[in-house]
Amino acid sequence: MLRLSPPIKDFSFNKSISQLFGMNPALYAQFNIPGHNGLDIFFPGADKYGYGTPILAAHDGKIVRIEYDVPHRTKGNGIELISNDGSFTTIYWHLSAFQCNVGDIVKEGDVIGLAGNSGFVRPIPTLTEPHNGCYDKETEVLTNNGWKKFAVLAAEDTICTLNPNTREIEYQKPTGFISVFSPFLYSYESTAISVAVSPNHRMAIAIKNSNKIERIPIEKIKASHDQIPRKGIWKGQEQEFFNLPPITKLNHITEYKTQPMQLKMDDWLDFLGWYFSDGCFVAKEYNGQKRFQIFITQGYVNSEKIKEIQNCVNKLPFNFHISHGKKSKALSFVAFNKQLTLYLAQFSKDDKKILPSFIENLSSRQISIFLASFAKGDGYQTKNGGMDYYPGVSKLMADQLQILLLKTGQVANIKTKKPFNLGKRNTYFLTTRLSEYGDFQKSKIKKVPYNDYVYCVEVPNHIMYVRRKDKPYFCGNTHLHFGYKPQFKNNEYGGYSDPTPVLFKEGDRLPQKLVLNLMLGSKSDQVSLLQTFLKLEGFAYDYDPIGYFGTKTLRDVRLMQEKRFISPALGFVWNKTREFLNGRYSAY
Repeated sequence: MLRLSPPIKDFSFNKSISQLFGMNPALYAQFNIPGHNGLDIFFPGADKYGYGTPILAAHDGKIVRIEYDVPHRTKGNGIELISNDGSFTTIYWHLSAFQCNVGDIVKEGDVIGLAGNSGFVRPIPTLTEPHNGCYDKETEVLTNNGWKKFAVLAAEDTICTLNPNTREIEYQKPTGFISVFSPFLYSYESTAISVAVSPNHRMAIAIKNSNKIERIPIEKIKASHDQIPRKGIWKGQEQEFFNLPPITKLNHITEYKTQPMQLKMDDWLDFLGWYFSDGCFVAKEYNGQKRFQIFITQGYVNSEKIKEIQNCVNKLPFNFHISHGKKSKALSFVAFNKQLTLYLAQFSKDDKKILPSFIENLSSRQISIFLASFAKGDGYQTKNGGMDYYPGVSKLMADQLQILLLKTGQVANIKTKKPFNLGKRNTYFLTTRLSEYGDFQKSKIKKVPYNDYVYCVEVPNHIMYVRRKDKPYFCGNTHLHFGYKPQFKNNEYGGYSDPTPVLFKEGDRLPQKLVLNLMLGSKSDQVSLLQTFLKLEGFAYDYDPIGYFGTKTLRDVRLMQEKRFISPALGFVWNKTREFLNGRYSAY
């Protein structure tokens, strides 16, 4: 007989179950399911619905899946745990945070997550709750897998963060994820940064004349708070050698595998900088045989660069020779080497280059070697002492260069150059910014309408590297740590939620199921829903508290509909009713 332990302490079947399997078929019909397909648990006696309560493994097993909340999905954050014999699984949804990773072996009673209200739950999470703000849907965050929008973060992603005490760059696992609906944002635009965050978002502010970084709500930014940190200290790993992977070759009729080729890492990075800026490969049939060639081309006028390339390739075992163009004003350094060509070929896709990912993990010193030779090939020294980098048509390479510059103590914005002719492609270039900080003037902060989801994660350092419109900077995160209890607004009529919340507008008609939901949530000692709306609009006076519709209520509603063609309950939404509803519910 299968026996499962309760997922919370002090569980009571009579007191802890809020919704059984198969209940509310009408409510769940909108999701094309016959009824509730789980067992909902609430937390008797817990403060504010038990948000943050430890969730316990119901049995021994292995964590096989972790899912983050995404818009338009009902389940929210979830964990799947499979039994040791593989005969069954248990799934835990609507969490606020995870306390495990995929692959973890857990015992019955181990804490695997924290209770929450992600997904389709009651009450709906809105920005009336005092978390520390989120980012709009266009903001990206830097992960170990590159730049990503928050909505597509995966369980295996780690976040690029800034240690506020040491200023060191550290990659950390998120401890929580949040996506909520926001009617408006605070926006800030300058040549250095682009910000769009929800109310109460904590900006990372470098305090003048000190080494401190404070996180200050955007509403409380002062005129003197104009320093947004954009740089950090990266240590990375020093590597002495690079092993060029082996390949399979054909010797007459016999296939054999080559040995890995060991190269000095510094020399290899110098070469890669020249190759990815001014190089290309050829792998094609020629007189019945396949040819594998690497080219690095430079104009004759750049005699100093030619000498540097010559010195670079002479340090490598690929036997480069010089090929002089008959009609062109350039020469090429050419190597016939299959092992080298096949390795570099994997970084060219659809005529766009991408950089090998291992470079990002190296030390700041070694990354600088690559950037220096890349800049000599496809860079330009600006008048103010900065450097422009030109990755051409490859947006992904531009993204990678931006990350490498961060890890060498620099910051660069990516700019897009539109083509003059139809059919041509956008090109990209990066401009390094010399200042360690981005300007942030209180007078330029604007409150703008949004009406969409906002996102964030929590990380231990509480400061992470984000970008918007390709302008990167360090900024704060939301707080979802253990012990956090969101103070939900007092809601007299019970919760209501919708996976795609929309704000009511004046003149909208209230959905019948929302009215029923609110009525069923009312308590007998409260005035009716209609009376509440009448009082909001100023048409109701001294009613005796009743639990349902009364004669005076119905009469006033009828008179109001006749005189003003408006009904705040079953007819049309008027101003104060609209504000009341938008603070708590969804318009469908």
